[in-house]
Amino acid sequence: MPELAVRAGEAVRIAFANPSVGVLTDGTRLHVTHDGGHTWQAAAVEGAVPPVRFGAVVAEPDRLYAVVVGSSQTRLHTASPDVARFTPAPGVRVPGAADGEVAVAADGLHVVLAAVHRVNRHWVEVGHRWVSTAPPCPMGAATELAATGSSLFALCSSDPGMGRMTKMLKVSQAGAAFRSLGEAPRAGITTGLAAVSPSAVAVTAVGRGAAWLHLGREHGTRWSSPLVLGGPPLREPLFTNPGHGALVRGGPGWATARLLLTSDGGTTWLPVDFSSAATDPGHQTQGWVPMTPSTSDRQPRTENTRGRHDPRRTCHPPPVQTGCTSASPSA
Repeated sequence: MPELAVRAGEAVRIAFANPSVGVLTDGTRLHVTHDGGHTWQAAAVEGAVPPVRFGAVVAEPDRLYAVVVGSSQTRLHTASPDVARFTPAPGVRVPGAADGEVAVAADGLHVVLAAVHRVNRHWVEVGHRWVSTAPPCPMGAATELAATGSSLFALCSSDPGMGRMTKMLKVSQAGAAFRSLGEAPRAGITTGLAAVSPSAVAVTAVGRGAAWLHLGREHGTRWSSPLVLGGPPLREPLFTNPGHGALVRGGPGWATARLLLTSDGGTTWLPVDFSSAATDPGHQTQGWVPMTPSTSDRQPRTENTRGRHDPRRTCHPPPVQTGCTSASPSA
């Protein structure tokens, strides 16, 4: 594994095309493996003028993808899985630094390069061609993409303020135009989106001393917030199937980072204790242990549906995740 130096606000991103070929970035460097992660080779990035940073990475059986962000432009680069040289995807670029979202849907690979109130472009790869199409979100909203099956979800987040923001969920079915499904809970500033199933999503958010996981089911018409914690943010949600998922609590810029797993579709979450798994080869519980509340976990500040802080509402840490529950003011 290459030495990683992750800056605050960044994350380690890794994706595998198959058991052998994968791509990895810590935000400042890009590496490729051809032996299942045993060794990593620094990737050459054609046309990238330092300083640059790397955003989303995706690995498909026939192609690797990476968003490359520079001061003068942001581009999507691609590479053949058998080499470690990335070249610009023709025409998939925007001027200046921008955020990049990449998702693999039933109709192809989708890319959104956008900077709020400045630029907003959307492409889909059809065969070996890149086709520009209407972006899912308006110019004034930040875009998150997530796909599973025939559903490509887009979360359009706008109007941030005081630990809350508007979060409009949209979907494209099998390449059709995006349509609005409804609004996710306003609590928290969006930090991530995951597709749980073709009819359900998970949204992570943070603000005013608390972090949320919102679950939207029945095509975004029924929402709950089963996980609400104080302290570090929740981010990088990912589901491998409708039952099993993962997310990260904390990370760069925080004193700690924990990996949380769910096996019931996001209703309950348990942290992984990597130290126990590493020291006990026969560990049969995969390192799942109850999380001990820290000082920052006790009585995190939260918001009710009207956005006003209620001191009688507290949120309990794992292993029992029931969202916010009633409690006395002295609890």
